[in-house]
Amino acid sequence: MTEVKPVTSIESHPHDKNTAFSRAEEWMAKNYVSADEVIQMKDKEDGTIVAQGIREATPWGTIGNKHFSYTLTLDIRDEKMRFTYELNGWEDFMKNQEQDVKNM
Repeated sequence: MTEVKPVTSIESHPHDKNTAFSRAEEWMAKNYVSADEVIQMKDKEDGTIVAQGIREATPWGTIGNKHFSYTLTLDIRDEKMRFTYELNGWEDFMKNQEQDVKNM
């Protein structure tokens, strides 16, 4: 089975760290039902926000939608931001899928 690695992207932006941090918090408030429940850690001085959420998807080779938890880490600096997106428990899910196919 292939190991699932976190996806990381570094993006440029035209803001200082404090402004970018505030805008990231605003984005989370607008895009999550309850940002307070999703955000696990935030440190404005360090420029880090860690959020955990649940996503629905239909993985390749499966039937029906499945729910996956993920961790999104934002490392914010002046004029750049690193996004790290990591699926939690994906390997266990795929092992169970393989076992279900064998048991058919």
